[in-house]
Amino acid sequence: KKIQKIKKNPKDKKIQKIRDLNTFRLILVFDNFIGHVDHVSSIDYSIFDDSQLLCSGSHDKTVRVWDTVTKKQIYLLEHPKEVSCAKFSQYHYHNNRSCVICFSSKDKTIRLWDFKNSQQVQVFNGHTNSIDCIEFSSFDGGRYLCSGSADKTVRLWDVETSKPLHAFNGHTNTVYCVDISPLQSGNISMIGGSGYTICSGSFDDTVRVWDIEKTKEFIIFEGHKNYVSSVKYGPNELGNIGCVNTILSGSVDNSVRLWDIRSKKQIQIFNAHTKSVTCVAYSPFSIKNYELGVRAN
Repeated sequence: KKIQKIKKNPKDKKIQKIRDLNTFRLILVFDNFIGHVDHVSSIDYSIFDDSQLLCSGSHDKTVRVWDTVTKKQIYLLEHPKEVSCAKFSQYHYHNNRSCVICFSSKDKTIRLWDFKNSQQVQVFNGHTNSIDCIEFSSFDGGRYLCSGSADKTVRLWDVETSKPLHAFNGHTNTVYCVDISPLQSGNISMIGGSGYTICSGSFDDTVRVWDIEKTKEFIIFEGHKNYVSSVKYGPNELGNIGCVNTILSGSVDNSVRLWDIRSKKQIQIFNAHTKSVTCVAYSPFSIKNYELGVRAN
């Protein structure tokens, strides 16, 4: 089965390519996914009622939904401020079959919008500056949402109750990327008392890990020489090396670093890039113990 990755081109302001990671050959060009008139800050993919969809958020102050089969834009949401991140909400789809996009903005809010019915269903207020990143939990149907902001905080929200759960303070500059640890083997799929953590990367050049149950900072990883642009927990499926006890980070210092949560140490650094690393990810399969995916400018 072919493994594919979606890639966006910030210079062309459009979603550009899908590549076959097994052969690195171009298999499809999305040149007709054109519409944004400024930097595309975020894309996400999901399947709703057998429709394969992409959503994209942009500094042109819009969120757009695209059908990947017809290659057409099927929805446009205009917003007063730049959109920094947009993601599909699996929680709303699994619980009431609603097609909902969650997006963050320079207006300091997180909004959830039903794009089939063209109505806002939820809004989260609490951040005091622009929100740069959002991430849903991979467990409990995506019930929990974390966010990072230029107000230097990481916040955790309960999508089911529409309530804020906690604000984590410690970063000394903008929080640019966040991730929630995946469901742990043997744990119930609920926040609190189960060892779940949040990791965050910041303009203060650090990666920090937050204990959700104790609502406090757990680890500070230092080593990057410029701001951290992307963080990702290792999935459970990859065994001892690529498991949930590791965090992968990418930075504007051109490096990718692998951190071990148990030892609280950096265990590997990748220095091959000659420009900023903008996105990192673990491969969904394992070859020779583990594989990592990165993207650089």
